Amino acid sequence: AEAVCRFWIGIAKRGDLSPQVLLEEPDVGGIFAKASVRGLNQDPPILLTDTQLVPPRYVYLLAVPEDDFRARVVWTQQLVKGLKTWAPKSLGFYLAPELLATSQRDEILASLMRELVDSGIADEIYLYVGNYGLNSLLSSVLRLKAEFENELVKLLVYH
Repeated sequence: AEAVCRFWIGIAKRGDLSPQVLLEEPDVGGIFAKASVRGLNQDPPILLTDTQLVPPRYVYLLAVPEDDFRARVVWTQQLVKGLKTWAPKSLGFYLAPELLATSQRDEILASLMRELVDSGIADEIYLYVGNYGLNSLLSSVLRLKAEFENELVKLLVYH
């Protein structure tokens, strides 16, 4: 079952699918899978709004961050700046393994979590397991939890 989170963020490559086709997917996992494998026929970022659901579901698809560390920092900061304007109470992330190596995903998630904590955005943050596998994602999150404990930030991991 899909989490109660109504605002999801993922990455998409360029491809052949229209945003409307993605909205036909009944769950966020299908949207992320198609966006990462088949891609969008428009350049991201694209905000999909599914008003068939109550409350509506939002899926914000971004371009794949570049390999360069500085470019990823800018990518993260721009995302957080955009999130401040929307101010969602809960956020969900899926950085598709088809488009990002695990080490890149971990680096981006750590940076995003720090920025979100510092800015006070969102009370809840969800991570979609998808094609990562639970053990891989759980290991990454537990490492992040240990880092945050050193900084006196409380991070709860439910699995």
